[in-house]
Amino acid sequence: MTVYRYDLQTCVRLRNGWTEVNVTGRGNDEPSGTPSLDGVWHAEALPAALRSTVGAGLSGAVAGGTRVAWLDPQTGEVGYHGHALASLRGMEPDALAYLLLTGTRPDAADATDSAWAAARQVMVEAARLPGEVIEWFALTESRDDPLKVLRAGLSLVGCADEEAGSRAESPLPLHAAMRLLGHVAGLVKLRSRRQLGHPLQREWEANMGLGERLLTESRMLPPTRQEVSLFNDTVLALADGALTAGAFAGLVVASCEADWHAAVVAALSGFEGELQWPSAKRESAPDARRDLLREVLHELEAMNGPASARDDAAGQGATLTELGCEALRRLQVAEPLIGCVYVFARSLGLVSRLYEQSSDNRIYRPLAGYTGPAPRSVAPLAQR
Repeated sequence: MTVYRYDLQTCVRLRNGWTEVNVTGRGNDEPSGTPSLDGVWHAEALPAALRSTVGAGLSGAVAGGTRVAWLDPQTGEVGYHGHALASLRGMEPDALAYLLLTGTRPDAADATDSAWAAARQVMVEAARLPGEVIEWFALTESRDDPLKVLRAGLSLVGCADEEAGSRAESPLPLHAAMRLLGHVAGLVKLRSRRQLGHPLQREWEANMGLGERLLTESRMLPPTRQEVSLFNDTVLALADGALTAGAFAGLVVASCEADWHAAVVAALSGFEGELQWPSAKRESAPDARRDLLREVLHELEAMNGPASARDDAAGQGATLTELGCEALRRLQVAEPLIGCVYVFARSLGLVSRLYEQSSDNRIYRPLAGYTGPAPRSVAPLAQR
């Protein structure tokens, strides 16, 4: 098989034979200190096939490092910045966001910690979306696909928000990450109100935590204190889903130094795919996140009685997504809004990974093996 390689390590056929050079440019750019071939560089056929031990679609490849979350493959224990999942139960989503971004537990710091107070206020204020975004939401209908509405809404926020834009600063400031998460929360709020027929302009209750606000918006009846606590635990379990296809798509876009709204939109596009959601694949490996969600379901069953069977949604082989969505369903989140709340929970880990990458960014640029036909020689017309 004849293979071409068009990337950082490219074999170029010079007059004196095969030479491997680092090609940093595109088109007619020439690597410095390397002989020119009439000012034009050509990637010629490699003398041997390009081989890789990485699976198709980069399956099994280690694409980078992270300090955000760790899942012990042997015991199933999960830690966010080294904090065991069980020790974080009941934590509000905005406090969890701060922990995932900074590695610091707000409840372990001084109550007057100015950094945490400022970050929290940024997130709250960012949830008050610009007027043109609210006007656009008024034009959407309840039958519209919720995830597509969130994706389009986030793109619109990126255009309307004066502070959104390029990632010129590296690393990105903490307030920018909290602001983006506030935007996602605000979009879930507006979509919930549009879906359930509530006024779009109404202000959030000042004495409510973020978890209570989101759960109240996404269901018809006010939640109890215990339901809010179980909702926060559900968000905690879903916050970081590791390097899923959707999350990786967002990281790839962010690595090009696109603005963060574009990166999260890319991730949401991955979340829309059927293969990102529950499928025939069952999970049996230990995982503390799934164990936590089963505890949530057990407590909800004790409160409200057993739920009707839903294709064994909470069975032993259920995926993290299936268990999370079932917990939200039993928390009486409106069916069309379950995906929106799920996306908010996932965005906590996603934005944390984007924030982490911004301090040591490397563009994702894997190689691809050429599998087409070999180059064909064409005789000049005069020689035919």
